[in-house]
Amino acid sequence: MGIFRRGNSDDKLSQWNGNDNSATEAERRPAPLPHEDRTADNLGTLMERVSLNSVQEIDRLIEELEMLKVGLQHEADRVQRDIVEFASRSQSAMQSTRIIAESLTHWRHVPGRPNSGE
Repeated sequence: MGIFRRGNSDDKLSQWNGNDNSATEAERRPAPLPHEDRTADNLGTLMERVSLNSVQEIDRLIEELEMLKVGLQHEADRVQRDIVEFASRSQSAMQSTRIIAESLTHWRHVPGRPNSGE
């Protein structure tokens, strides 16, 4: 009972011979309606516009970032020059201070000059 099924033996024979008359999955689907095609086209167009806008926005942001990068590089160069200039002026100020201090020590020890503490 369990292994034998009732059915049309011609159907089984035609399937075995490769003459299957049953519809495939694609054949069973109904043909798309005209408005469905337009909807798909509109959706495709919308996706193209959205992606184009996104790509354009990304390109604009990249350009802006590149301009900011150049500006930051110029600013870094300026700060570096200012640091070098500051170091040079600081060195000159230290040398001037040393020369003045040495000159003052010579004035303190001038013979014949009265000491301020005496």
